[in-house]
Amino acid sequence: MLKHLSVLRRELSFADFILIIVLCAISFFMIYKQHFEEKNTYASVFKKGILIKRLPLSSDCVFRINENFVIEIKSGKARVKETDCPGKYCVKQGWSDNIPLICVPNETVIQFDKKDNSLLITY
Repeated sequence: MLKHLSVLRRELSFADFILIIVLCAISFFMIYKQHFEEKNTYASVFKKGILIKRLPLSSDCVFRINENFVIEIKSGKARVKETDCPGKYCVKQGWSDNIPLICVPNETVIQFDKKDNSLLITY
């Protein structure tokens, strides 16, 4: 084991060690930031680019856009529960609290954010 370590020391320069330390520090910082970052608290439902509803992720509910498109919020996450679109890819996306849920055939997007943007304007 020590023999391999001495070979490694001869092969790597001082700059290589500094680079490894910097990359490790950046990795630990990103993990720390992601772990302690404020969680998203709202789900915004857009239909054809128009905001239809803002739903708090803190309360469990089921929201029906129409008879064939149902969104479920549970335990701080959202999902498309039912839809009539072909392939049902939006249902297969599963639960999310940060990655937007998109249904192209129904032209519906569910986006997540941290603040109550009650004055949100969309174009």
